[in-house]
Amino acid sequence: MTAVVRTIIEQWAIPRMNAHKIKVSALTGNRGSVRVFEKCGFVYTGDIPNVVKIQESKGGGRTGLHMLEWTRPADAVHPK
Repeated sequence: MTAVVRTIIEQWAIPRMNAHKIKVSALTGNRGSVRVFEKCGFVYTGDIPNVVKIQESKGGGRTGLHMLEWTRPADAVHPK
């Protein structure tokens, strides 16, 4: 998954959208997704508690989000 996220950023977001900043989230407790984003250069910026409603079939209730942000490095390839 790390390779997929890197590819999306390097081969799509930067050259096609001129991305400089990307914000992502993962459900609270989803350490695997947070780790994938961190490996790709995202930085943890905080949590938003109780913002997502969980379907009753999945146990119901509410959960929060871990928020992360990626900022384009100065040496990133510029779009042509």
